[in-house]
Amino acid sequence: MAGDITQTFLRMLPFIVAGAFLPTWTSHVIIFFGTRRPLANAHAFIAGNATYRFILGLGVLYFFQAQQVSELLADLPAVPDWVRLGAGAAAAAAGTVVLVRHGTAPSAAPPKWVQRFEGFPPWLSFAWGFLGVASPGIQYVYFLSAVGIIAAAGLPVWASVMLLLVAVVLLQAMLEAPVVVYVWKREHADALFERFRGWLGRNGHRIGGVILLTLGIWLAASALP
Repeated sequence: MAGDITQTFLRMLPFIVAGAFLPTWTSHVIIFFGTRRPLANAHAFIAGNATYRFILGLGVLYFFQAQQVSELLADLPAVPDWVRLGAGAAAAAAGTVVLVRHGTAPSAAPPKWVQRFEGFPPWLSFAWGFLGVASPGIQYVYFLSAVGIIAAAGLPVWASVMLLLVAVVLLQAMLEAPVVVYVWKREHADALFERFRGWLGRNGHRIGGVILLTLGIWLAASALP
């Protein structure tokens, strides 16, 4: 059983790593450091994000049932090699274009209206995090791919829920990172996060390109004999 859980986790890991890169939502966490309750608001935002993911994951696992998903996937025809190769080439090409693009991405510095939210309440921060991750976006591809791997593994309910919880926690890593630094280096936090916002603005697209390129190479390699 432990081996099955470990193998399932390792199959999920590439999607978790890709889905954990959240520069826009990380900048939102940083914005909350300018409010009157910085830690409460930041943690409430992250909790809203994680709560939606966990509810969504439970819904998928409960609605489809793990065994049914396994049987369904077993009956589906294998994805042709040329499809995987084409998808890999497209992802790698998109990543390459992003990496060689001239210029820099728009600044990730918070807008001027942020100063109006000094009294932002934690419950509203929670709602912001919940609704933000619920909005359409690429995060669904990564997260539902990871949940699909859990469902297809045919593990007991407790193991599936445990892996879902682990996935949700790991997906918050980039959001929690600035909170950890803020607490650890409070006296230097303002200057540090100002540089961090600038770094995200300059390099966010490039990091996204690396993720696309890596995913493309992995897909293409999986299609080769």
